[in-house]
Amino acid sequence: MLPQGLTVEVIGDIIYWKNTTGSISEQDAIQISDYIKNLVEEKSVRAIFVDNRRLYGVWTPEVDKIWIDLMNYLPQHVNKTVTICQNHINKLQLNYLSTQAGTKESVQAFTESERVEMEHFLQFKLENMHILERH
Repeated sequence: MLPQGLTVEVIGDIIYWKNTTGSISEQDAIQISDYIKNLVEEKSVRAIFVDNRRLYGVWTPEVDKIWIDLMNYLPQHVNKTVTICQNHINKLQLNYLSTQAGTKESVQAFTESERVEMEHFLQFKLENMHILERH
């Protein structure tokens, strides 16, 4: 079961994961990580798109460890994982974690204004999927 304030759907070969809550607890992060791991095992997906535009604040070090574990797991199952962040602080935190995990080539965060960079990283356009308009 997913925590309240989180939705996950598969759109074609993309997992769209949207956080609508203000923060994520350690227990929430464990549930989310387990759910995403199970989903990528069951589905054939090329990318994960995480929408954190409504997520505010930073995570605890315990949550960081869970995200690093997930970041290490994902490249074996999907080509790219991108997170669109509400602000530059969240973007910097996630990119720092990705660097720590050694997954910078496959897991990166962006702000909403960096759509061109995001699509370049993904190596495909998001325009037909209307993901960015789902805010």
